[in-house]
Amino acid sequence: MFIDVNVANCTGDVLKAAGRLHFKFIACNDLRKPVETGSLVAIPRLVLKATSVTELKNMLSTQSGIAYTAVTPLSLQTARWSTHDGRVNVIMMNDENIEFFDVRQFRAMKTYNKPLEVSLKSLLALDDVKRGQAYRRINLALRMNIPLIVGSGAEYWWELYHPRAIISLLKTLYDVPEPVALASITARPYQIISGKLQLTRGSKVGRDE
Repeated sequence: MFIDVNVANCTGDVLKAAGRLHFKFIACNDLRKPVETGSLVAIPRLVLKATSVTELKNMLSTQSGIAYTAVTPLSLQTARWSTHDGRVNVIMMNDENIEFFDVRQFRAMKTYNKPLEVSLKSLLALDDVKRGQAYRRINLALRMNIPLIVGSGAEYWWELYHPRAIISLLKTLYDVPEPVALASITARPYQIISGKLQLTRGSKVGRDE
């Protein structure tokens, strides 16, 4: 049961390509409610970028809970605070905020069982310095037993990766053990998405014919 939690647009081409690549679930920025097409279910994804805690609180106050909610903290304060808010599903690390992910941050994420999400598209675009920083932080997170979730970051259908390619890239470039890499696109995101789908029970899920 492969899952891509980070897709920008759920166009028809993207949905068809994701289905051909054997994804069961994807999370898309442009959706307001889940959509089912064939054997694939697409759910809403909400990305919140915040510099201040007040700003993040205001953003969270308007979200319904159905969306897979990822926070990209743009300050140390928002990084720390976002770990303990139950409306936040994952905390994203990229080249904008990589310096905020230290032992203290990961310790807080472990305490509140908050997964670390990274975008494969973002990881592959890093320069050598940032790639080294990402390598050290991802491996620190794994040593501290922080759940890892990986999404493609795709905007177009051709930016989607076959699940086996994702596992191979994580293993080769970042020394992520294969079982952990597999869990990052299967079991770990499903723990979140299954809860989101339960919130939609009793209401009709849209179907893309």
